[in-house]
Amino acid sequence: MGSIRALEFGGIRTWLGLSLPSLIAFFVGIAFLIIALAVGLVGVSDVSDFEAVQLWRIQWLMAACAAFLVGILLKNQKSTN
Repeated sequence: MGSIRALEFGGIRTWLGLSLPSLIAFFVGIAFLIIALAVGLVGVSDVSDFEAVQLWRIQWLMAACAAFLVGILLKNQKSTN
């Protein structure tokens, strides 16, 4: 039961200090990074296949960067005055 409590969305939100849309964008960015790493495991037989795989990896990394940027833009910053 303790491991289920660690996966609570509210606890993760407060621990990271993110709003819900920002947290969702963060998880989407993490998923895109994992996909970019997994694309590298694709076997290639010649140079053109290698170039195609690298282009896929670049596209997934750009999507991850975009998701992280959306998360930053959606983050509610409270003034600490």
